[in-house]
Amino acid sequence: MARKNVAVFALKSLLAASPVLLLWAVIAFRPLWYSDEEIPYYRWNKDYCAQPHDNDVIVLGDSIANGAYLPDMLSERMVNLSLGGSAPMVGYHVLENYLSHNKVPNICYISYMEVHFATGGGTYYTRLLFSRRITPKVAYEIYNKQLDFKENPQQNNPYGNNPAETQILMLCSSPSIFLPSVKRAMYERIPPYGLREKYCKWAYQKSDLHKGSFISRNSWQNMNTQKHDATFTVSPLQDYYYRRMIALCVSKGIQVRLVKLPVNDTFWNYTEAFMDEFEAYYNGICRDFPTVTVDWFDSYGGEYCLDSNHLNLQGAVRFCTELAARYPWDFAGDGGISERTKEALADYIEVAKDYSETVALLKARLGE
Repeated sequence: MARKNVAVFALKSLLAASPVLLLWAVIAFRPLWYSDEEIPYYRWNKDYCAQPHDNDVIVLGDSIANGAYLPDMLSERMVNLSLGGSAPMVGYHVLENYLSHNKVPNICYISYMEVHFATGGGTYYTRLLFSRRITPKVAYEIYNKQLDFKENPQQNNPYGNNPAETQILMLCSSPSIFLPSVKRAMYERIPPYGLREKYCKWAYQKSDLHKGSFISRNSWQNMNTQKHDATFTVSPLQDYYYRRMIALCVSKGIQVRLVKLPVNDTFWNYTEAFMDEFEAYYNGICRDFPTVTVDWFDSYGGEYCLDSNHLNLQGAVRFCTELAARYPWDFAGDGGISERTKEALADYIEVAKDYSETVALLKARLGE
């Protein structure tokens, strides 16, 4: 009788807990069902790095790098591993994760906007941890390094006042964190896709089609009437991870290219003070790592930009054309264009169909 009572109690407990267990399962195993528009390429990045590939060129950085470097325009043997909103403290771990499963590439391009040298990125919680892109071990290391360098782990945490507790809950797919997103996904629709999951699957597929580049897949333009003075500040924590990223590449025999990407000329003004600070910092990098190259690409007009920092498709195609002319040997010898790349270029041509110069460059890549 006692055993029967225990079994009945256990069954009732399981039935009572089943809604919570079901919710946890959805959160843990169906992230595209309730995530926002940027999570799919974080998930794609995680999946891609965990599988073996044979790339000669990789790209690390934030959203401006994600939008600017188009593997389809440059090489079959190239992938863009940049994550929007991320800083060098994340880029280092993406690199480490990629190298643990993949052939060592020949070249690594690294680009970040200035704000992500100054801070850890505004999307550490809402994108990186939300997508579970990093492991608990990596999150723990970053948390401790933030404390070591006296940087605030609570910065940009919208989920609570205890950063350690928040990170544990997020990495464990806790309903207490994710329930609002699940509830929103139940009634919200994204035209013309409908359910959020349908849009997220589409975004994931586009990330896969374009080998990681997603941000610049549109032709919006951005003109500004007032310029803003840019500032250059590198926090000790981001400097530590930036140098660690470069050192890991150098130790593997990877040629590192540090690139200051074009931004919106109608928005940013680079003062003499900025130029002096930039030059002093990168002179120090080059002293410590003599094999790296440092390149500055001049800003573009607003017709080539989505906003103050990000290139649109026209700008990305222009940048890739200029980059290939500067370093043609980085992208040579990939043995022609695959069917995947032909499909990807056709996708870009459809997006840029109203811009004849961009379409001509895309068709030239196709050999037309």
